[in-house]
Amino acid sequence: MTGRVIAAWPSFALIGSYELLMRQIRAAATAPLPQPPQMQAPRSPAVIPASVGRVPAAGALGRSNQRSAGLSIRQEALEWAMANGGAGGRLPSGKAIADQFGRHERWGRLVKRSGLTGDFNS
Repeated sequence: MTGRVIAAWPSFALIGSYELLMRQIRAAATAPLPQPPQMQAPRSPAVIPASVGRVPAAGALGRSNQRSAGLSIRQEALEWAMANGGAGGRLPSGKAIADQFGRHERWGRLVKRSGLTGDFNS
């Protein structure tokens, strides 16, 4: 009898782990979806350039115009970062830059790196 129980153990373990997985999936499927975070109002509206909100939608622009619009927003973000830098001329973090312009943190790091390497010749 003991041998049969030991031989059947892998099957029971597989069924048990599958049931645990299905419980998690069912619970996640019935849980309400999280709401996206609300955009925060800018901390200092006078610092943000007025042209940030006037960028045309991507569908209305040609391919070359999209690129130049993206560059101008990044240049404005860099100007904001330079104006709001910390002690010793340090730029704010990529997350702070991205939060100010409603973008992803990776975009903010790109702006900061481009500014530090001198890719923008304003």
